[in-house]
Amino acid sequence: MSAIYLVKDTLAQGQLYAAKEMSFSILDEVSDPSAQPYTVQDYKHLFRQEFEILSKANHTNLPRVVDCFEENSRPYFIMEYINGITLEEKLFSYPEGEYLSEQVVLRWTWQICDVLDYLHHCDPPIIFRDLKPSNLMEISGTDEIKLIDFGIARFFKPHQKKDTFILGTPGYAPPELYVRSDRMQTGAYSDIYSLGATLHHLLTRRDPSRQPFEFVPVKLLNPSISQTTSDAIQKAVQYQPELRFQSIFEFLQAVFGPEANFGREPQEPWSIEPPLYSPPATSLNIGPSEPMPVVVMEPKPIAAEEPEITLSDHIVDFGEFSLGNRPTDNILAVTIKAGGVGNAVFDRPWFRAYPTQWNGSQFLQLSIDSGLVPKNKWNKNQPYVHFASAPNFIKSWAGWHAARLVPTETDCSGTLTIQTTKTEERVVLKGKMLPASGQVVKGWSLVIFWMIVEAVVLIGAIGVMLGILLS
Repeated sequence: MSAIYLVKDTLAQGQLYAAKEMSFSILDEVSDPSAQPYTVQDYKHLFRQEFEILSKANHTNLPRVVDCFEENSRPYFIMEYINGITLEEKLFSYPEGEYLSEQVVLRWTWQICDVLDYLHHCDPPIIFRDLKPSNLMEISGTDEIKLIDFGIARFFKPHQKKDTFILGTPGYAPPELYVRSDRMQTGAYSDIYSLGATLHHLLTRRDPSRQPFEFVPVKLLNPSISQTTSDAIQKAVQYQPELRFQSIFEFLQAVFGPEANFGREPQEPWSIEPPLYSPPATSLNIGPSEPMPVVVMEPKPIAAEEPEITLSDHIVDFGEFSLGNRPTDNILAVTIKAGGVGNAVFDRPWFRAYPTQWNGSQFLQLSIDSGLVPKNKWNKNQPYVHFASAPNFIKSWAGWHAARLVPTETDCSGTLTIQTTKTEERVVLKGKMLPASGQVVKGWSLVIFWMIVEAVVLIGAIGVMLGILLS
């Protein structure tokens, strides 16, 4: 709906600004006008509303706007130039398999919550509706972020049941905006959903647009994340609005603790009354009568080619489990490039995956059938601790029996290979099966029993031989 240019004000010592131009590309792409639900005037209304919101807002995490004008029936407005990168670009800059740290993401989270709380306390409340990593910019050299692109922000109308404009980004937009048969008006709970989807993407690298409305708990995809953060995000992305947090403040306290607050008095509502657009009295030396002095299109980093196979992790650990007990299943998120078919192949017979073949994105449920794991016996060179101080021949004697009678832990590690017709990726699977304590006691009891029997037989045989020799 818009294009951004870097411009210079020649009358203000070369001060740099960002110029936002309304684009009609969305309308141009639709050959059949009847298939386009919105008109040029609709988009102009949203564009001018964005200027009005930013011109009256006063918050650290919002960009300042300084001018607005129209040229050749196309609206423009001028705002402060933010020297930085979007959080989407920040995420893409990390090597595949590496994650943003929870500490860094939580510093951003606090700021996002602060600015959303500010917007939700306007009069009427402003619902951003398009929160996503590409609409959050980190200022270079700092950890301060700015919330950008209010192109589809709207005012909450208490007596209106549905939104007038159905806009948003698939994956980040809440389900009530699109799929509910009783589609409802977006509210604070809608921005909370988008916030949860954004944080989920930043912490797991799983793009929610690939499988909208389905979110595996963050901790399953990135075990380094705290349970508190994972649980808060999972509640924020609940399908039903009533099951989510109902205010940004509730979400803030769920993540940072019950003592968390924004360090200021409760936000006083500030109002924006319609009509939403009136050109300012003063302007920069960038107007409709002459061309902009400098217009430089900011280059956008070229995204790396989408890999054939994308995995949420390359190591899956089932931990320790007892013989006869099924270990906890693990979830592995796998994405196959569009048009590809994935297959799961194991190098050990006790591993299981559901499904074993799929198209596109899939969450594989990985499990171990402990009944198929071979039962290891005691290593005769590592005898029972009670024999540690015994002579070597006793250790060897006990070790010989233990190797046949005493069960011990089994390393059931292996490899999962995700295959397509073009390539394959491997996942290391780890696990350790421990024998039941009763089986160990029973095994060593049999060792001691047979050692006693053999000792008695040996002593008896020696006695018989001595009797024969002495007779």
